[in-house]
Amino acid sequence: MIVEPARQPPRVRAAATTTSSATNSPVAPERPPAAALDPQPIYEAYRRQIEHEDNLIGQRSSWLLMGQSFLVVGYCILHQLAPPDPAQQPVTGLLTGLIGWLGLATSASILVAVAAGSRAMTALRRELHQRRRDWPELDARMRVLPPVQPVGGVLVLGRAPVVLLPLLMCAFWLTMILATAAHG
Repeated sequence: MIVEPARQPPRVRAAATTTSSATNSPVAPERPPAAALDPQPIYEAYRRQIEHEDNLIGQRSSWLLMGQSFLVVGYCILHQLAPPDPAQQPVTGLLTGLIGWLGLATSASILVAVAAGSRAMTALRRELHQRRRDWPELDARMRVLPPVQPVGGVLVLGRAPVVLLPLLMCAFWLTMILATAAHG
């Protein structure tokens, strides 16, 4: 949970016509005056969390590129390798297939991780938006701060390579697995 402005504990109001505690209803918590709301810590907490998720997505993309480069090179070398001894051909075919399945599995897992990070950032943006809607005084003071993260087309275009690359690598590995199986 992200830092909230200090709130007073809710007060319980007794019903005027009865003394039964079952009819007592809680009253909404009182909001501090607008001057007491400092938007900077709230803004910075959300921004830090979104930056953290964004950095994790960037690291996962780097892992994908680095790992896939080694797997593609190994796959190509093994695929082009024609062992002189026919007894070694099944081993080469097995290794080629294993590399293909490993490439597919890593691409798919990184795609899932990127999707999870994107969902976390979306949830944080929605939570901040909801908080601003619930606290108009806070919203008025946060308008002077820059957006926590871009939205709309800018966000979609910025996320496109991070999502498309794992998808393309999954398609590549699936194609290579099927091609190897058809020729093997």
